[in-house]
Amino acid sequence: MTESAMQEIVTAAEALGLNITAYPDYSGRGMYGDKTCGVVIKNVGDLLVAVCEAVRNHDDPDDFVEDIRCVKTDSMGRDMIVY
Repeated sequence: MTESAMQEIVTAAEALGLNITAYPDYSGRGMYGDKTCGVVIKNVGDLLVAVCEAVRNHDDPDDFVEDIRCVKTDSMGRDMIVY
């Protein structure tokens, strides 16, 4: 996930009162030390609502969608990271 997409999702989540946190330097299993941006979520529904809001607020929705097209997920105990 790009840094700008991460920020837009977090900004949208904050505006809606959702619990989504930025994780700007995630390095997970199989990434061999490479880092990327992601968001930490408690449930997928909050993420979907935040992404919809971010798309609505984006100057070029197609550009935003392209930035998040190939996201991956990983478990973080009770939470999940989308990166």
